[in-house]
Amino acid sequence: MKNGLLALVIMLALTVVSFAGEKKAEIKIDGMTCGNCVSKVKTALEKTTGVKSADVSLETNTAVVVYDDSKTDEASLKKAVNSTGFKVVDAEKSGKKKGTCCKEASTCCGKKS
Repeated sequence: MKNGLLALVIMLALTVVSFAGEKKAEIKIDGMTCGNCVSKVKTALEKTTGVKSADVSLETNTAVVVYDDSKTDEASLKKAVNSTGFKVVDAEKSGKKKGTCCKEASTCCGKKS
């Protein structure tokens, strides 16, 4: 009986430790105009060390990222987004500005039109 209780306590402690570093960030993004934009941002976030999942929405211009905070932080996530050519914006400053991706050049997200 003691061994079973001890094993249960150890399993619970390990479970708590495994979830202790998991965090969620919601990042507002400016400039996405199409599915290729979303894909580009999602891929960049998923390649970031420590990211467990990334859901990017064109409709809300946001990325919701679940990550291990012992391996990465929000600054690194924002840097990954900015490296794609899109811009992370403060929630207070964000508007419904769209169109920088496809209107600035004859390409949309790196694809020739």
